[in-house]
Amino acid sequence: MLLAPLQAQEHYFSAEMWREAGFPYVQNFGPKTYGENPQNWGIIQDERGIMYFGNTHGVLIFDGISWQLVQIANDYVVRSLCLSNGTVYVGGQNELGYLETGADGRYHYVSLIDQLPESERDFKDVWRTVASGDTIYFQATRHLFRLAGGEFRIWHSSTRFNRVAALFNRVYIGEEGTGL
Repeated sequence: MLLAPLQAQEHYFSAEMWREAGFPYVQNFGPKTYGENPQNWGIIQDERGIMYFGNTHGVLIFDGISWQLVQIANDYVVRSLCLSNGTVYVGGQNELGYLETGADGRYHYVSLIDQLPESERDFKDVWRTVASGDTIYFQATRHLFRLAGGEFRIWHSSTRFNRVAALFNRVYIGEEGTGL
């Protein structure tokens, strides 16, 4: 008779754990909370749990307690983010680069635009940024930029590039009228 309540209690706790296992904790943050534009274009999370949001006003960073806005050059919109070897890469309007931490412990944006020839700097929006190993790809509508070993290589599309994706150390990109 004493075992029945213990068995029932054991069943109750296992059911509770099962019920909670399927529902992750979710907390919503509105623009009033983080104090910036409500439009966010991309999101990533690093290995420490820090969240990065590509926002209309720059990169929003949330460490679980406080928010930081990192503006990119010319206050351009950030459309895409990518994490590679602990570095956050950023794709925006006519802008590409990465975030680094300064001596003050705050993040700062480092532009890579000066590494491109002047004739290649008007590419509009970088819609996707992906990593394959140590190589970073920035995909705009008619441009694909590859950053490897500190050097850029650029491909052009006469139509448009669709989505770029990295899978198992290979990169795939669709081009309108051509395919993969």
